Amino acid sequence: MEFDRQGPCHGIYLLGLNLLFIFMNQIIPTEIDWIDLARQGLLLVVLVSAPVAAVAAIVSIVMGFFQTSTGLADQTISQVPRLMAVYAVIGLVGAWALSELINFGSLLLGMLSNVQ
Repeated sequence: MEFDRQGPCHGIYLLGLNLLFIFMNQIIPTEIDWIDLARQGLLLVVLVSAPVAAVAAIVSIVMGFFQTSTGLADQTISQVPRLMAVYAVIGLVGAWALSELINFGSLLLGMLSNVQ
């Protein structure tokens, strides 16, 4: 039996090909794209928060050594230098971090606009 291209299913077949052509010409995110986007988001969180966390840890260790060597046991002595160091790092890398977050947000919104 031969396939009849002019039969009742011919219009549905052509409609399916047209929809496939439309979808192939647009950038429609797939599951792999969403997984990659989630991976990029987690990596961005680590990259943006790493400088602040590293400086806070280093200042805490230095202040711990200082408090141990001098015998001071006051909690506020270690808090003030740590806060000052964290604010300084945020001031230094804040513009870079904000631009990275804005770039990621625009990428995310661009992908969301193609979801159907």
